[in-house]
Amino acid sequence: MGAWVTGEGEGYRPEFLVWTSTEGLVLGGEVGRPGELLGRACAHLRATIAEPLVPGAPSPRIVRVASEELARVLRAGFPELTVELGPTPELDAVFAGMNAALAAGPPSEVYMLPQVPVPACRAFCEAAADLYRLSPWHLVPSSEDMFSFTAQSLGVNDALVTLLGQQGDGFAVLFFPTLAAFDDFATGMMDPGRADHPPDVLALNFDSLANLPDNVRIELEAQGWPVAGPNAYPYLLLTDKKVGQHPPALRDVTLAEALARALTKVLADPAPLHLAWFGGPPVTAEFAVETQAGPVDVRICAPHPAHWGAGTMDEAPDGEGPAEGRGPDEDA
Repeated sequence: MGAWVTGEGEGYRPEFLVWTSTEGLVLGGEVGRPGELLGRACAHLRATIAEPLVPGAPSPRIVRVASEELARVLRAGFPELTVELGPTPELDAVFAGMNAALAAGPPSEVYMLPQVPVPACRAFCEAAADLYRLSPWHLVPSSEDMFSFTAQSLGVNDALVTLLGQQGDGFAVLFFPTLAAFDDFATGMMDPGRADHPPDVLALNFDSLANLPDNVRIELEAQGWPVAGPNAYPYLLLTDKKVGQHPPALRDVTLAEALARALTKVLADPAPLHLAWFGGPPVTAEFAVETQAGPVDVRICAPHPAHWGAGTMDEAPDGEGPAEGRGPDEDA
């Protein structure tokens, strides 16, 4: 890596052990002091094979490394694998992204790189742009009209999803992994004193480039990822009860991509959803969405089973759905 670590004795240039697929997807990685990663390489590869960052990634039969020393260690630790010595161009994009992020200086927020490979970032931006173009905030009557979202391959079961922006600003999709997480969020909204206890939530936000943190803006401009309009730059914010706000991992980006693609598909025919939210029969749709990590089977329901009969469905006049309107950037 092209950076130095200081503040703990003598400065040093860290080493990075990373495992990728042949497509360049990062399956696992670890940073350490010079020389210390070699002794942990076998244990780390074994852990990565058992729990790769890309859900469902197959176990390798061949491992290619650029270091003769590392090849020797892996051959001893994995006699069942073919360990080849050769160039590893798949790592070029990974390290380029890491160095670009480091060169930008200390970030106020971390966007994607270096945690997530470029193809996954691009796929997420494409899915977010497709959703934004649909103007979903004009298709979902209110933030109280919620979805249930299941993607078992990503460890998601009956998550609660709500959309913000019906008032014309603050466009976002909020994903709560459990009903308890949503209740924590709702309680926090009512009690500002709980601000230091963030709920578990993944937020897909859209904003103008000028309003984004400096490092996020630099990364988006440098990569040229697709966006739907001048106010439609997507970014993820994640909070966790244990660690507070944290940068997205590959699994989070894959989840956000799958969610955006699922919402785009189900909202393409909003009429049954409107009936469900305004007292009609619940809607359940099951299908597969294509993500950069492969197909993901999803189930999406409206309204969320825990909120049947709640929300604004009784507030609309008979036979009336949400108001018509233009998308946020329809005139762009």
